[in-house]
Amino acid sequence: ADPRKAGALLRTFGDIARRYDLEVEHLLFGALRSYQQLNGNYFPEIEEAAERLRAESGWAAEHRLGEIELTEALARRFGVSVDRETLPAQRELAELRSVYAAGPAPKLYVNGQLTAQQRAFVVAREIGYRVLGLAERPVTGSWLRAESFEQVLNNFRASYFAGALMIPRAALAAELGRFFAAPRFRARTLIEMLRRFGATPEMLFYRVSQVVPAEFGLTELFFVRFFRDPDRRRPRLTKVLNLARAAVPYGVSPEEHSCRRWPGVAILDHPELPGHRATDPPPVAAARCRFQTEGVEFLVVALARPLALKPRTPSSVSLGLLVDDRLRSVLRFLDDPALARLE
Repeated sequence: ADPRKAGALLRTFGDIARRYDLEVEHLLFGALRSYQQLNGNYFPEIEEAAERLRAESGWAAEHRLGEIELTEALARRFGVSVDRETLPAQRELAELRSVYAAGPAPKLYVNGQLTAQQRAFVVAREIGYRVLGLAERPVTGSWLRAESFEQVLNNFRASYFAGALMIPRAALAAELGRFFAAPRFRARTLIEMLRRFGATPEMLFYRVSQVVPAEFGLTELFFVRFFRDPDRRRPRLTKVLNLARAAVPYGVSPEEHSCRRWPGVAILDHPELPGHRATDPPPVAAARCRFQTEGVEFLVVALARPLALKPRTPSSVSLGLLVDDRLRSVLRFLDDPALARLE
């Protein structure tokens, strides 16, 4: 789908939304999900741009990119300096992940309270804006207000670039191939992948959702993210991408009820999360979950950790893969008796 045509269409929808007092931001992010679904959440031109930058910079596919190396590349190639101290020192800015200040000496303010992996991703995304030539963009890394579809789309494209730069497609496919070929589900392998790529759970699982359709033919999948405020028991759904034809019963509203036995929700109560440190391995949960209303089953794997800027708030990300003949041919551990069966 041509993003320029999609942008023109969304501007029309935005005018309609404003006229009828609809939530424009819900419309814009809903349109982005539709754009991702139409493309199978896989964008070869961005993959190639990330691979070219790695090659030009002398970074082999097996080379793990960290915050320092990316920060040096951002300054050397694009003249953008990075400040990690200002945001956490200002009370009104302390919950922002990043702020970009344009000008003759452009500067990227990154919240130093983020984990090293998150800070690296923020810098890699800033590199993505420049490599892809994306001019219209939000200035904050935490959404305050989405003003246009181009802004939402460009943020997504720069973020996609960052994931592809830090977690190269071929290297991830090789790691997943070994993981899928094991006769038993090994949570430890996922932890090793996080360390291998210097990734957060969300970075890894979202990147897997981009790679497994093209590399393994696993096109029926979903990605969801939950968190739970410490002063409320009901978890909130904060991100969903459904590439499966089945309707995933998580809904898209953060207020909708979700079954507490499901991996992404149950893991929020994991005893290791209170006091969890950024260097600790995240808890892992996995189960085969049957959607009774759709008559389909998914293998669902979840990882959890506290939010970096809100340490008392547990968060989880889940990846679901449809259990069908294709998945059975790829995953040797699918019938591992250690995997719980939930309905």
